[in-house]
Amino acid sequence: MKKLMLVSVIGLVLSIGTVHAKHPLGFGIGLQAGWAGWGEGGLTLKIPVIPIFWTINGGSNALSVAGDFYLLDLDIIKNLGWYVGAGAYAGFASFWGDGNTAVWLGGRIPVGLYWRPVPLLELYGQVVPSIAITFLPGFGLHTQYWGANIGIRLWI
Repeated sequence: MKKLMLVSVIGLVLSIGTVHAKHPLGFGIGLQAGWAGWGEGGLTLKIPVIPIFWTINGGSNALSVAGDFYLLDLDIIKNLGWYVGAGAYAGFASFWGDGNTAVWLGGRIPVGLYWRPVPLLELYGQVVPSIAITFLPGFGLHTQYWGANIGIRLWI
């Protein structure tokens, strides 16, 4: 019974996201900046047919990868919309000065606003409350993390 409930809930969530999707279905590539945890800037990708928005963030001592599925993606007015998603992320950081290394895996909920002045161009801003489990330097739950980004994406 629990498995049937889980499959039903996942199906409902995925169908809501698909029905309300407003982003283009093609290939999207862009750059984002802001505070994304252990990164200073990032590359964003959206591959056709796969309903995941990917982000690769990096900095002088860290690298993280995130994948988000937009549960709601709705227009407020023409070319201006908002989204709420669910995603996961993983990362690695090495602090050469003190010899420590950090490794983490977590979940995130991106909430954002986007504007498409022309079909080819998207500008966006988002906040991303997240929770993670750290594996190095010690095992633990990291619960107080809020990321925020601004970005630009081209749709091809």
